[in-house]
Amino acid sequence: MPFVEGTLGLGLAGSAYKPDARVVAREFDFGAVLRAEAGATVQLVGRVGAVLSAGYDYAPVLSNQLDETHNDGGFHFGLGLRVRSLSGG
Repeated sequence: MPFVEGTLGLGLAGSAYKPDARVVAREFDFGAVLRAEAGATVQLVGRVGAVLSAGYDYAPVLSNQLDETHNDGGFHFGLGLRVRSLSGG
């Protein structure tokens, strides 16, 4: 069974800068994260099935003092097993 998902969420990114041996400057940034994913589920045997999915996360969360933004997202792939629960009826 094919599926498509889209998600909007909140991301947190942290960075550290060490200009000399004694001082560490740390910063944390928050921002929006957009995720798109497509995949399929396949019934294998009985109540056990497999899931294969791939997608992309767009997360322009981390920024610096030069007003440059780094996309912390990227492509992702997933492969897993699913077990259906018991249902009444």
